[in-house]
Amino acid sequence: QLQTSESFELNVHFDTDSADVDVSQYADIQTLADFMQRYPNTQVVIEGHASKVGSAEYNLSLSQRRDQAIADVLTRQFAIPAARIEAIGYGESRPLIDQENDYANEVNRRVIAHVTGEHGSTHMRWTIYSSEQTP
Repeated sequence: QLQTSESFELNVHFDTDSADVDVSQYADIQTLADFMQRYPNTQVVIEGHASKVGSAEYNLSLSQRRDQAIADVLTRQFAIPAARIEAIGYGESRPLIDQENDYANEVNRRVIAHVTGEHGSTHMRWTIYSSEQTP
């Protein structure tokens, strides 16, 4: 049975209104990919979350594009099979802080990766916070 108590926080920064993952962000994502390569029976669910800035529909779309961007990096750059990755966008529906201020917005913009194994949970969780950067 696969068990571990390790945890990692990954920081991936997106430009405003962008789901592009810059190559400079790959090192953090590689930590997740390395783990998945070490344990080939693992699966990952990538959850995208957004702040309340903008409409709920737009934020749902943006969170979906961002979590899919992380999934694409795992597949294209680190050879994790797409069948082992699921990307789900939640938009602003699951805030960590249910307020509308700069701090809450920053905390709520995040992508979380939940990794599970075929024979039980790996107890590994990555939180990928996306801070807006202006071009």
